[in-house]
Amino acid sequence: MKKGQVAMYIILGLIIAVVAGGYIYVAKQTEKTPGPLKPGPENPDLTDDKVNLIAQNILQALNTGDYGNFTKDFSATLKDSMTAIKFTQLRNTVSVASGKYLSKSKPKKTLSSAYHSYTYDCNFEKENVQLTLTFARNNNKVEGINLNSPNIAKAGQ
Repeated sequence: MKKGQVAMYIILGLIIAVVAGGYIYVAKQTEKTPGPLKPGPENPDLTDDKVNLIAQNILQALNTGDYGNFTKDFSATLKDSMTAIKFTQLRNTVSVASGKYLSKSKPKKTLSSAYHSYTYDCNFEKENVQLTLTFARNNNKVEGINLNSPNIAKAGQ
């Protein structure tokens, strides 16, 4: 095997490990197709301030173990998949691996025709954690949540 092929396989393996190692809960697509998208590049009801409040609420609820507040802005499908038992497991994993949430940066936005994702770099007691929240473009409910860091990835193996 050539040196370039080995490097390519190593990079591919690292990408797979990072993707598989993070904790991600994404709502399954329903059979219904979403209604027409609102005009413009963004949902005008989904402001940066609203997303920041949702992110802050989720992170604080993770600290305090408040399942109701953690899931209050989730879509019905995501809420169904993130049961109280899964929340407790997630909270325990994050707490042991990363410690308590301390602060977050301004989000980096990724906009597509169907979804908006907001990624925050968060400071926890033991390490930095990336939080990504995904919203369907035509509503204000969290459709997906991803908490990722080196320690969380190791704990998920």
